[in-house]
Amino acid sequence: RGGSASASLPPPPEPEPVAVPPASAGSGLVGEGRTVLVYGDECSALSEAVAKRCGGTVLDLSRLAAFAESDPSEEGAALLAVMAGGAMVPMKVVAPLMARTMARCEPPYVLNGFPRMGKQVRDLEAAVGSVPLAVRAGSASGGPNGPLSKWLAANGKVEHAASGCDESAVVGALDAMAAAGLVFTAVDARSE
Repeated sequence: RGGSASASLPPPPEPEPVAVPPASAGSGLVGEGRTVLVYGDECSALSEAVAKRCGGTVLDLSRLAAFAESDPSEEGAALLAVMAGGAMVPMKVVAPLMARTMARCEPPYVLNGFPRMGKQVRDLEAAVGSVPLAVRAGSASGGPNGPLSKWLAANGKVEHAASGCDESAVVGALDAMAAAGLVFTAVDARSE
């Protein structure tokens, strides 16, 4: 009991860095816990602002088509063929290309105005993982967004209402994303 035993011991090794998985990463799907749906009459502007601030990627049908043109694949060819024909693009065509695109882009994935129907949300989640949050940008009580809003509520989805796309709406959406467990790639998404 005399002297200091700790002086003769070597310092402990540095801990290995630990990767933090996305929320609910159990499924192993590329978008699991990393995807937010932004819908409503002001979704485009809010989607762009949110993605810019959190280091994420905006995904919608036009961006998927651009990706399909720049990186040819069977999935992309199928999407482009349906769009060229003027038909509504079914989720069975969108989902494989969405998964392929997500695998090459930075999360979180901000779905801009698509999917538009509850069944499409469910089908997309089966392909890419859960969408833990939906942000309603502007009004959704009527028109084409009303049924989606009702489906989200009936299926226990977390929904955040954003009025407009000003600074407070962007910060509110980012706070809702953090509360829903979405992982941001930016160090501090709200500091710009």
